[in-house]
Amino acid sequence: MKRKITFHGLIVLLFMAPRLALSQNVQGSINPVEISSKYYNSIVKILLYDSAMAKTNPAKAYLARGSGFFVSPDGYIFTNRHVIDFCYHGFYRYTTYNPDTKKYDEGFDKYTPDVLSNPDIHKITYTGRPAIIVQVYTNSRGDSFKLYHAQVVALDTMHFDGAILKINSDLQGKPVTESFHPVPIGNSDSISQGQDLCLIGFPAQYNGTYEEMLRDLSTLLLGKHSGYDFKYNETYGYIKTDAKINSGNSGGPVFGPSDKVIGMATAAFEKTDIGLIGGIDAMYYVAQVVPGLNIPGLSPPEHKPGFSTASLYKPLPLPTPRQIKKANNMAGKTDFMNSKAYMLLGFEYGLSGNNNYSIGNSGMPSEFLPRTMGAVSSQEYRACLRIVKPTFLKQRNNLVGYFFNFEPGAAMADWTNSSAPVRPASITNPATVNMGESGGVVEPEFYASFGFSYTYLFTSNIGITAYYGPGINLTIPGYSIQNGAVDSLLGTQANLTYQRNVAFFQSLGIAFKLKAFYLAIDYRFINSMKVYYQIPDNIVQGTSGSSYANVPGTCRRNSLSLVIGVVL
Repeated sequence: MKRKITFHGLIVLLFMAPRLALSQNVQGSINPVEISSKYYNSIVKILLYDSAMAKTNPAKAYLARGSGFFVSPDGYIFTNRHVIDFCYHGFYRYTTYNPDTKKYDEGFDKYTPDVLSNPDIHKITYTGRPAIIVQVYTNSRGDSFKLYHAQVVALDTMHFDGAILKINSDLQGKPVTESFHPVPIGNSDSISQGQDLCLIGFPAQYNGTYEEMLRDLSTLLLGKHSGYDFKYNETYGYIKTDAKINSGNSGGPVFGPSDKVIGMATAAFEKTDIGLIGGIDAMYYVAQVVPGLNIPGLSPPEHKPGFSTASLYKPLPLPTPRQIKKANNMAGKTDFMNSKAYMLLGFEYGLSGNNNYSIGNSGMPSEFLPRTMGAVSSQEYRACLRIVKPTFLKQRNNLVGYFFNFEPGAAMADWTNSSAPVRPASITNPATVNMGESGGVVEPEFYASFGFSYTYLFTSNIGITAYYGPGINLTIPGYSIQNGAVDSLLGTQANLTYQRNVAFFQSLGIAFKLKAFYLAIDYRFINSMKVYYQIPDNIVQGTSGSSYANVPGTCRRNSLSLVIGVVL
């Protein structure tokens, strides 16, 4: 009897085991074919569209796209927050300078306040918020669809990458009366590593215009629940999957056991291509802030945040026209800051009002007195070639740079009333040097300097620069610069000349730049420059004779100049 009962028990177990196993497999499995055929009109494509650009250049009206899914018959849609970032933050169009092509490239991006101080942006050309267009397919083949306008209703600003949209009209602005087909919602905390998952969305398969974005169909992906990741979301964590998530998949539903949605495709690791799925339970708190929205199956997550960051939609402010104008006034600074050295060609006119010349007595008789001939004024004319590197430090408005300066030119001194008694009247044969006897003579000269500059940019075209640089002043060797005369009781007049040597100088100034126009005020000074006077021996020694002695002297010279030029 016992054996019989045991035998019949084995028969029953053998008969029931496959059915039990099949039942467990079906309960924990997914049916991709049924999901695809049943929810083709529940999974939607979300397009962000620039209505303002569409009026002038329709080819550039399309901005971005993502995926989503209906969760209620009256048109509420779940998606990722980053899908509608252009709505929440706003977007801006801009130009940047391309140093390779030497042209300006156009682009657009999500607006953030730091954009206004980004030196890489040449100019902000537009700011705004896009329209949200939702594409809903009306058959499983994908050759028929309807388009609707939607608006953002609620979102989580911190803890979870989720948002809720609501269909509000058709493209003609007429109210929508039909019902939509929601997906069933599961529990993301109830699934386990190793279970099958099915992702459906609209990855961007190619670039193109708005019309081209309407043509591609949904893509179904199969993968596994590969584990969890809490690095990128410490509050709720992400579900990892080996299914490849691409741009455009974001916000699309992820089906789990019993063909219920347990999450949203959100992101992917660049190094491993492992996808990240945001658990659907985290949308519980986002849905709670929407009055009257009750989604069957949606339950709170096991990991609850310390505080909720979900709220009704309130877009972040866009920059004011004044802020944009100020930013655009700064536009092009990167071009200025990162440009290679440029040349400035100008003309310089200066006045030297305090040139103190003196005659020394080194090696001369004791009665030959060192004398100062007084201040000698002069006019200076120079061509200016300046090579400028705007900056070697990367700042926003304040640029520290360096320059090389080359200035050939000439000066004409006014020696009128410039005289000095070199032998006093109290001794034998007194004499006075009079350099103004024969008038002024043009003095050729050449300046070369290297220095540093500090520039403050009001705009890319308007700036003020303070600069300082040391350099050398050269004259033609042996050039007889000035003829003079000596008055002596000996009854003779002898011509005399002086020659300048190489001198070091310092210059500082302030410059104004307006587009290609350049205006500077330059002050330069030579602390001490050696000069030589050729004075007849009869004057030096107080005796008769026809030879000349080289009498040393010094010159302290400064000048104030006006520079006018253009940037080449």
